[in-house]
Amino acid sequence: MKRKSKFKISITFLILFLLTLISAYAFYKIETKNKMVLKDKINSNDFNYLYGFYITRIPNLGNRFFFGNENASINLIAYLDLNSESSRYFISETFPNIENEYIKPGKIKFFHKNYVTFQDFKEKNENFMYAVYLTCAEEIKREVFWNFYFDLFNSEIKEMPSLLEKYGIPTKEFDNCLKNPNLEKIKEDVSEVENFYIVGMNPKFYIGIGRDNRVIEGVPNYNKFKRIIRQYQLVIGD
Repeated sequence: MKRKSKFKISITFLILFLLTLISAYAFYKIETKNKMVLKDKINSNDFNYLYGFYITRIPNLGNRFFFGNENASINLIAYLDLNSESSRYFISETFPNIENEYIKPGKIKFFHKNYVTFQDFKEKNENFMYAVYLTCAEEIKREVFWNFYFDLFNSEIKEMPSLLEKYGIPTKEFDNCLKNPNLEKIKEDVSEVENFYIVGMNPKFYIGIGRDNRVIEGVPNYNKFKRIIRQYQLVIGD
């Protein structure tokens, strides 16, 4: 009887183990389908990224170009859609106040993240193309990137040739980049948009220091940005 009991227990544990393996594999396949950077991060054992992605749900800034003083302690991360009226409103109405009061004095750094869904990436639609334009502009002529970036919010795709000319970005080099763009940052943004429940929450902002962040959905009154930034200034003794 004891042998039969042990055998049943062993079979039960084996079945549970196999079910766990199957579930883990299914989870891996589903997650790596539309969270596009995960496979590379898992293969490279990038546990810091995975911790931020799944546990703290904080955008990765490790390879990101920012606007502002590198010594600024507070980050403002914005997922913006260049086709969105609310994102354009933020850039034209709210951002100038943030720039004058906090970025120019060296209090905060501003990071752009592309609002690109998995569907956008799959269809290679206008949202995706705007992300590619920004990627290519940064790679080719980083010193004019932020001027190009802010101008792009007030432009249409058909105006791209005049923007390139305005900022001295070589057309031929830009076209070559469009044909074979570096998609690493865009894939990262797609993965975060899908994982951080940003789809349908446009725009979305993260304000904070390191892993300590406050999240804002939509474009609130400027005073809300001020209150949150002030809270972090008190934390750092500013």
